[in-house]
Formats: sequence, structure tokens, C-alpha cells
Amino acid sequence: MSQASVAAHGKLPFPVNLHTWIERNRTRLRPPVGNVVLADDGFLVMLVGGPNTRTDYHIENYEEIFFQIEGDITLKVVDEHSNPPEFRNICIKQGELFVLPAGVPHSPQRPAHSVGLVIERKRSSEDVDILRWYCQSCFSVLHEGKFHCEDIGKDLVPVIRAYFADLSLRTCRRCGWTEPEPAESSCVSPRGVEDESAVGAR
Repeated sequence: MSQASVAAHGKLPFPVNLHTWIERNRTRLRPPVGNVVLADDGFLVMLVGGPNTRTDYHIENYEEIFFQIEGDITLKVVDEHSNPPEFRNICIKQGELFVLPAGVPHSPQRPAHSVGLVIERKRSSEDVDILRWYCQSCFSVLHEGKFHCEDIGKDLVPVIRAYFADLSLRTCRRCGWTEPEPAESSCVSPRGVEDESAVGAR
């Protein structure tokens, strides 16, 4: 278990008052960090702050739990059970909990001053995560990047960097729309966590 924010006594951690922890560590929940792991054994338990900027949709093999502590967020999802697939915005308001089913493409949009708790299953060595980008004109799939996720704050960055570095990946083969490169000052990275190298690429 990570000791970054959980005080442990032997192998058993103490309960954590989240509101007190947030007040004492609020600066860690803002860019360029934004994401703090509280526990990382069987589950990944994270506090995530805004703002973030991301156009990718994350797909994983397990459910994901969102609990919004401060502010509201929009969780963009793709309902692939609809024909054609339906793009939806799910508003998770302050105090609300939402359990995202496994395998649903999702893209959390977090405004400034928002703080949420996110719980994910820790991946096995055989699990493969996907980052997917959609054309914002005709909604067809632009690109998919597959990866094994061990450190969510680092493993997404090479996939995102490769996408934005290749114009052909960002150009829709169906309608010709091209996703522009993000501003050089903001490195888009997972859950609002900016890549240390600021490559200008969640």
C-alpha cells in the first residue's frame, strides 16, 4: 500500500478523513500533478483534482467507481450497445457516486476546483487497457493505443505522445477531419496529470 497519504500501523492502515486530507494537500490536487494515489494493493484508490483537458477515451476490463467530493464533473461515455453507438455525457454531481461498467469507453472532464475519489481494480499481468480517439466530426474511430497499465500516471503518456506526434493517426480516414495538437504549454495526460517532460501532447 502506498504510504504517500495513508498512515499505516503495521500492515493495517488508519482510517483517513478525506475532507481533512484534501484541505492539507490541496496543492497536490492541482496541475501539473492533480492525481494522488492513496492505496495501490488490490485496488487503486485515487484522489483526482481538476482542471484537466483530454480527448481520449479510456477502456478497461473492470468497473470503475467515481465519487465526487467537491464540484461536479462530466463523464463522457460511448454506449456501444446502441446502434449506432451513442455518445453521452453523464454529470456526476458533488456528493454523487457512479459505478461505470467494465469495458465502457469513458473520458472524465474535470473543471477547476473539483476533487473526486476514483477506485479501479489493479491490473493483472494479462490485462490490456485501451486509449481510443474518435473523430469529432463523424464520430468514427481515429486511433486506438493498447498498453499494459501498471502505473496509470506514467503508462498512458507514451500512448498519448505517439498519437499527437503522428498526423496520420489524428486524421479521420472517413471524413478528413484532423484533431489539432494541444497547446504546447499543456501536456494532456491521464486524469489531468501532466507529463513531466511537457511534450505538448491526457
